[in-house]
Amino acid sequence: MNSTTVQRPFKQVLLKWLLVGLSGISGIYFALCIFLLVWQNRIIFKPTKTLENFPQTYELDHHELWLPVKNGVEIHGWWLPSQANDNGKALLFLHGNSYNVGENLFHAKRFVDMGFSVLLMDYRGYGLSGGRFPRESNVYEDAQVMYDYLVKEQQFTADQIFVYGHSLGGAIAIELVRNNPAAGLIAEGTFTSMSDMATYSGQYSFMPVDFLLHQRFESLSKIPEVTIPTLFIHGLEDDVIPAEMGETLYESAIAPKQLYLVPDAGHNDLAETAGQSYDDAILTFKQFALSQTSTALTP
Repeated sequence: MNSTTVQRPFKQVLLKWLLVGLSGISGIYFALCIFLLVWQNRIIFKPTKTLENFPQTYELDHHELWLPVKNGVEIHGWWLPSQANDNGKALLFLHGNSYNVGENLFHAKRFVDMGFSVLLMDYRGYGLSGGRFPRESNVYEDAQVMYDYLVKEQQFTADQIFVYGHSLGGAIAIELVRNNPAAGLIAEGTFTSMSDMATYSGQYSFMPVDFLLHQRFESLSKIPEVTIPTLFIHGLEDDVIPAEMGETLYESAIAPKQLYLVPDAGHNDLAETAGQSYDDAILTFKQFALSQTSTALTP
């Protein structure tokens, strides 16, 4: 048997296994793409069902609420009236993608102590709220229900309502106020878009994210449509959502705006790190927003 006869079967076997290997890699890649396409809302949203804290924990006056959204689903939360409310201002508090309202009560108390009456609700799928696992369209609908409660049930006018959103809540808040009038928007530690967040994380650089992404939260393209006074807040040491994204949103906004950057602050400890200057920034912005003309209240 000559060497040519030996080499030919070897090359054929090698080619066969190479094709099998490539087929396996392609199959894994395809499966990963399908996973991202189908389950991306479960990557983005991280709800918890158990409430660890309640208004009584912080000695907050409160009224428990169950607001209907659609198909018999109700969302749960609290109306937290301020005892120091000398100007009748309400704040709609839109929390981020993790945990539930119980974990946000401590921060909500800051706004109550500043004189805001606060509406703090969970999106569907979070805490005691009903409904299936949320999607982008769901949380927009839920935020609208919260806003409508302030207007229809609590009888607040647009120039009495401030909307606050942290992290993912900032993207929800931007969507809400581009469609509804309000006195002011406070966007803390929020991002430009979910696509930009995927790029920043680096975890999906080998995948066609823009093609697969349908939970987009396109705040950067929406912010020029926001016409009400806006305060952008970001921690300079935020390693979850970089401060550059907050600055980009600020630069792209055309409405009356302010930017508050906090040195040494991360994503979830900004108010604690800033201390009294955080309250001062919020109250200064409130006066700034209220000083604007009524034309700023038309989205």
